[in-house]
Amino acid sequence: MSTDGNNYSKEEWIELYLSGKMNDLERQEIETAMRQDPSLAEEVELMRHIISGFRHKGEIAMIKELKTLSSEEELKGLLQHTEKQISRPVKKSNRRGWYYGGISAVAILWILFIGYQPRYTPSQLYQEYYQVPAYEYFPSRGGVDPDFLQPFISSGVAYYEGGNYPGAADAFEKVIAALPEMDVPEELWYYSAISLVETGQTRIAMQRFERLAACDTCELQEDARWQMTWVYLSSGDRAAARQLLSSILGEETGRYTIQAKELLYRLNQRKWF
Repeated sequence: MSTDGNNYSKEEWIELYLSGKMNDLERQEIETAMRQDPSLAEEVELMRHIISGFRHKGEIAMIKELKTLSSEEELKGLLQHTEKQISRPVKKSNRRGWYYGGISAVAILWILFIGYQPRYTPSQLYQEYYQVPAYEYFPSRGGVDPDFLQPFISSGVAYYEGGNYPGAADAFEKVIAALPEMDVPEELWYYSAISLVETGQTRIAMQRFERLAACDTCELQEDARWQMTWVYLSSGDRAAARQLLSSILGEETGRYTIQAKELLYRLNQRKWF
């Protein structure tokens, strides 16, 4: 079920399916996924029964009322109130019908409450998952490589490997400033950009990542796009991160496809209690 490409969580995807708001291709996709995943099929069927129960009992009005709630605390209060109502004794003649109606009310409230939970923030995912990539060998393919620049390159690499990113950024910058732009090796654009991100200079870093990302002949094109995703996450830009992750997922044999799928899933995932 490719919810990733559509930026929907699983709960939202099921809701669209049951409400008849999917196109034919999307409907075929989720139905195929249900045939392959029995747990998904059970989840869809449970939601179908709950929604059906609400429609028949006129309880759908409760959902409209929930939309007026302004906080998680109010929703918790409504949930607790509904649970207390179920525990009260009722007349024998009405007991069975009321009991099942109450159960469905609590069930839908729980589902809605889960739906109200905020998603993990981009910055939380950045803090949890991001690691500065290890430095790989720095060849100077096709670029001018004067001997007098080698000490700056060597010191920049040493700073980078030692976690001294301000020092690395400064050393790499000296090399970049001394070379014509077209002669700067792509590795230098890449690792200088990472160093700049680590020192808070994301605007310049993104310009360098974008330069590599737009270069179809660059070996570090995919790496640059992956680093751009992390910059978006660190700045809290969920929409831009989603869009770029979805684009990376479109490359079936891409270097970061598996990581992008997991990260996009977490970005769309709701928090539980």
